[in-house]
Amino acid sequence: MNLCARAQRALKRFAVENSDCNQVEALELLDAAAREFAVGGQPEKAAKCYRRCADASLRTRSPFAAAAYCGLAAELKEGHDPLAAIEAYDRAAELCCDIERWDAAGIYALKAASLGKFEDDVCDPKRFVDAADLFAAAAESDDRRSVNKNGAMETVADLAAADSEYESAADIYEGLARDEALDNLTAPNAVRLFFRAALCRIVALFDLDLVKRQCGEDFGRAYLPWLDSADRAFLDDLVACLRHDLPDLDFFADAAYDFAAVRKLDPVDLDLLSKVYDRVAKAHEAHNLKLEKAKRKAQREKHKFQIEKDRQARLVRDNTPAARGD
Repeated sequence: MNLCARAQRALKRFAVENSDCNQVEALELLDAAAREFAVGGQPEKAAKCYRRCADASLRTRSPFAAAAYCGLAAELKEGHDPLAAIEAYDRAAELCCDIERWDAAGIYALKAASLGKFEDDVCDPKRFVDAADLFAAAAESDDRRSVNKNGAMETVADLAAADSEYESAADIYEGLARDEALDNLTAPNAVRLFFRAALCRIVALFDLDLVKRQCGEDFGRAYLPWLDSADRAFLDDLVACLRHDLPDLDFFADAAYDFAAVRKLDPVDLDLLSKVYDRVAKAHEAHNLKLEKAKRKAQREKHKFQIEKDRQARLVRDNTPAARGD
C-alpha cells in the first residue's frame, strides 16, 4: 500500500517540475498502487489512483490512455457509487471523442447509458441513441478499427429494449430500417427492423394509431415489400386484437404461433412479444377479478335480500291474529 503514498508524493513533486518523464514515473507508481488496492479489496482507493493515472496520462499527452484509466475507475465505482461511475464513463467517452476514437467512445457511452437506467438523477433514454450515433460515426470514419455501423447500432437498440427503453430502441430500429432499405444488399433486413420498431412502440405506449399508420403508410413508402410481408400482416392482426377493450388472448396466441411458423423469431422478438402477451394477460386478470368482485357482490346482495325477505315474512307471520292469540 506504500506505493500509493509514494505515487502521491511523486505527483506533487513532479507537478512543480512539470516534466513528462517524471509524469511517466508517477503514472507507473499510481498504476501499480491501483492494482494493489484492487487486489486488496479497496476499490474506492483503487479508483482514486486510476483517476490520478488519467490526469497523469493527459499531462503526457496520452488522451486515449487517460480514457482507459477513466473506464477502469468507473468499473470499480459501479458497485458503490454508480453516479461517479457514470461521470467517469462520460469523461472517458468525451476524451475518446476529442481524438475521434468513436468506437471506444460508443462503448463508454453505452456503459454509462446502461448504468444510468437505474439512476433517476441521470436517467435519460436519449443516452442510448447518443451511443448509437457514436457507433455510426465510427463506421463512417476512415478508422479501420471501427465496428460495423448497423450491427453495432442494432446491438445498442437490443440493449435499450432489454433495459425497457422501448422508445429509444424503436427510434434506433426505425432509423436502421430506413438506412438498410436504401441498399439492395441489405434491404431485406428492413422488414425485420421495421417489425421490431413497431413492437417496441406497442410495448412502450400501446399507441395503436401510430403503429397502424406506420405499418400501412410510413414503412411502406420507405420499403415497398414491407406491405406484403408476413411481419406487416401479423402486426395488423395484433393491432386489431389490441384495439378491443378486452383483447382476445386466444386470438393473440394463435396469431403469434402462425407467424412464428413462417418467420424465425430471435430472442429479442420473442421477448418483446412476451411483453405484449403479459399486458394482454394482465388485462384479462384485471377483467376476471372485476367479474369475480361483481359476482361476489351480487351474491352478497342476494343473500341480504333473502335475509330481509325472511325477516319480513316472520313479521307478517308474527302479526297474524293467531300468532297474537286474538
